[in-house]
Amino acid sequence: MIEFNVYKPTAVGDLFNVAPDKSPWESTEKYVRKGSIWVPNRIKTLNSNEILNPKNQKVDSFFAKGSASNHGIYVMFFAKQKIFYVGIAAQYSYKKNGQIKKLKSPEGILKRLRKHRLKCTGSNVWSINHTNSQHNGWRRFALQRYQEYLEKGVYDVLEDCFISIINFKYPEMHLDDDKGILETLENDINCRQDILDMFGTPYSSFTPFGHSNPNKEPVEWKFNSLAFDI
Repeated sequence: MIEFNVYKPTAVGDLFNVAPDKSPWESTEKYVRKGSIWVPNRIKTLNSNEILNPKNQKVDSFFAKGSASNHGIYVMFFAKQKIFYVGIAAQYSYKKNGQIKKLKSPEGILKRLRKHRLKCTGSNVWSINHTNSQHNGWRRFALQRYQEYLEKGVYDVLEDCFISIINFKYPEMHLDDDKGILETLENDINCRQDILDMFGTPYSSFTPFGHSNPNKEPVEWKFNSLAFDI
């Protein structure tokens, strides 16, 4: 049994200052290719430190580079669309052809969250790929949100987004292929209602963003519910 600490879904605005992207998105061609990736066809108005800025020292320490709490799984719940997205941020290693390979430059949860904030609001800040898998990915999602907020006359600062963080309780016990373990749990969160239920109402009724295949072998997990100390 693998044990995790699960931080209850918390409003993005309680953890971070979220600067609005005030750039217009009036071009006919909403996304353009930049080398091998697709980016929003709008000007850059945000600085890197404005994407998601920790609100206080406790939040900053939680998401500090290299800290165990900044690695694991992050779940983003979008209340308006009633969907959720699961992402992973492994810290140590992965398995390839039966061998354990060390991760060279592991990204932490905060870096991943910042990238997804940009995808959610269709913001052109970093050179990241704004995907649109089967024409139902982040590009379509961002455009829908932009239009909704434009009609309301307000900016999108993800006030309907709630975040849950899942960390290994004993990370030192899972140095070998922590990425594989996290990917397995990611699939279970997307596919197993009994695990989704641990997030409580209303999040347990949300639909996964994207598609996952159920794990072939059942895995026994143990979850400890915690609240952010903010």
